[in-house]
Amino acid sequence: MNSLVYFAAVIGEPRERLHRLHTSTIARIKAFALAMHLPVALWGLQGYFIARKLFQQSPEIAIGVALGCIAFVYLIERLVLATPKCWLVNGFRISMGMIVAVLGASLADLVIFEREVNEQLTYQYRADIDQDFGKRIAAQEVIVASLRNEWDKAQAAATCEANGTCGSGRVSVGPIYKELARQAEIRRNDMLQATEALRQEKARWALEARHTEHPDVVAARAGLLARIEALHHYVRHHEAAFAAWMLFFLLVSCVEGLVLVMKFAFGETVDDRIERAREALSDHRLRDYVGAATSPLYEAHLQIGQAFGAGR
Repeated sequence: MNSLVYFAAVIGEPRERLHRLHTSTIARIKAFALAMHLPVALWGLQGYFIARKLFQQSPEIAIGVALGCIAFVYLIERLVLATPKCWLVNGFRISMGMIVAVLGASLADLVIFEREVNEQLTYQYRADIDQDFGKRIAAQEVIVASLRNEWDKAQAAATCEANGTCGSGRVSVGPIYKELARQAEIRRNDMLQATEALRQEKARWALEARHTEHPDVVAARAGLLARIEALHHYVRHHEAAFAAWMLFFLLVSCVEGLVLVMKFAFGETVDDRIERAREALSDHRLRDYVGAATSPLYEAHLQIGQAFGAGR
């Protein structure tokens, strides 16, 4: 009986009704309560591990997130059980249940396939930095080569002026040579600055590349959407991983939709029909009372009754 009281409290069944419920209703209460525990517990675990591993939160905050997820999903499941059966409500209930199931399965997959997600994030991060730094380094190498060519030309012009093979045609280190040498020095400084910028760019590339040796560091930078994208990208290119992911996704989806399935699986019980009959009887009595109270003969009956009472 203690377990039944607990199960009834979980699904919001009044405790004072338990002693007069039939066996079928008691079985339904137990099934609903047991089914509700699974998605609630699953969301609690997901909330904790996602807060800890995905957002790098403290254990206290992760526990708070888990409790929030538990309360949120519990209220949704209670709403699913409390809604009446009609086509509009059923459609809304199915849609809401499917959305919760898909979200829950997706988040659970991120926890289950954490290692594969980190591997894909690391691979994608390395590919992105290689492409980004590759373009920037290639562009900087073109600049360095261009400045080196300009320096070589300026230096050759100054040397040519000094030995008299070109320019003024006289062997001289006069004003013309000094100006050409000054321009060559400017080109050399520009080339050296560009070369240093190229070296720093390669050093940054090497530093970023070393981060890929630690997948946890790369994964810590990724958000929720990036992880979901990485998971889907990974399973699309690995058939065995796709099969395993699909099985886990279907399993978690079934667990998430268990309360919804139980709601449709259990039909009306004797207690449901009794309650419906009582409501119908109360409604019938209310209609009769309202009809009698609003009837033109009602006042006449009251006056006759009052006159008869006064006469006696």
